[in-house]
Amino acid sequence: MKNIFKYKYILYCTAILAVTASCMEDEQSYPDANKPVITSSVNTLNIEEDGDPATFTVNLSRAIGDPVDFKIEQTGGSATVEDYAFSIGELGESEIGPAGYQGTIPAGTTSFEVSISAPLDIFADQGDTATFRIVQGQNGNALVNGGEIEFTVNIQNSTSQTLFLLMDWDTDVTYQFLDGDGELDEIDEHLCDVVDFDLISYPSQSYLLGTADCPEILEDGGVLADGTYELMTDLYSVTTEEEPLAPFDIPYSLTIAQPGLFVATVSYANVYNSDSPVSAPPGNGPGLTLAATLVVENGSYTVYDMEGNLVTPE
Repeated sequence: MKNIFKYKYILYCTAILAVTASCMEDEQSYPDANKPVITSSVNTLNIEEDGDPATFTVNLSRAIGDPVDFKIEQTGGSATVEDYAFSIGELGESEIGPAGYQGTIPAGTTSFEVSISAPLDIFADQGDTATFRIVQGQNGNALVNGGEIEFTVNIQNSTSQTLFLLMDWDTDVTYQFLDGDGELDEIDEHLCDVVDFDLISYPSQSYLLGTADCPEILEDGGVLADGTYELMTDLYSVTTEEEPLAPFDIPYSLTIAQPGLFVATVSYANVYNSDSPVSAPPGNGPGLTLAATLVVENGSYTVYDMEGNLVTPE
């Protein structure tokens, strides 16, 4: 009888161990020995600012039934995150390392394309370089060949004779007002929500900037003929949520550029305030003031501020 009991006890323990081992295997769907491997032949990529993107492929040694993610991290170079853009999503700091970019190879597939491009940079420079590495992603469903794949991206400075403009008044303002009970109150407002500026070129009276955007940007104003252009700021409208007890200043800046060749900025702190005349409707009216005079000679730019002072290029 004791032997039968001992035999049943051994069978029971064996069954428990088998169930436990089975559960452990289910919890780790892809142990390292069975994980597919991420590879890529990417080595050096060359891109130009505001040019075509460069594309490379991330490969997987075999397809599996789940997505496989990977991470790209910048490891060095002179470029910053403002100098390039990946086609995959950004990834903040996490348990697997510093911020970077995450791509995902879909389930059942063995490759995924990634692109990198460089946005327009109006400032002249010698170009930038960035080094990156591809490492294991968050889900850990695959290993990276050699632990990491390193590559370099060279970003070439681009130049253009075309006109670039940026008018900016993106800031906050605080003012006092009387509430419905006649009590003194205070409010913070974003000037982008309150003010609308336009920019008009004289003597042609043509609108260079005339949308409701803030800031206003003209990326390609064409190649200007030689001549003198008076750039007139037009305060189109000021629409506050409350009635200010005292007028507040509306600072703004205007950047004039030939991308990669010339950049000059004029800034004005108090030319306009919330009580200044506006031009709406129809615009091009009492809200006009001279922002800058642009002289084009043999295709080269010279800029003077509203008082006729030469503006030093940046």
